[in-house]
Amino acid sequence: MMNEFNEFLKQRPYLGGVVFVGMVLGAALAWAVLQQPAESVLDAVSDPGLWVVLPVLAPLLYVAYVATARQNQ
Repeated sequence: MMNEFNEFLKQRPYLGGVVFVGMVLGAALAWAVLQQPAESVLDAVSDPGLWVVLPVLAPLLYVAYVATARQNQ
């Protein structure tokens, strides 16, 4: 199943970029929650520093993914 999904995303680099950035953002949010176990999930996720960094990283990751995916086609 994963091979089929990977092949599907290889044919559509823009959609693959969205999936990639979504996975990275999800991992970053999970990491933020795990780094602050004493705080509630809402407090950890609403940290303003996290929301300053993520909007900067998301477009950069998307462009990098799409550029490398299109280059490898």
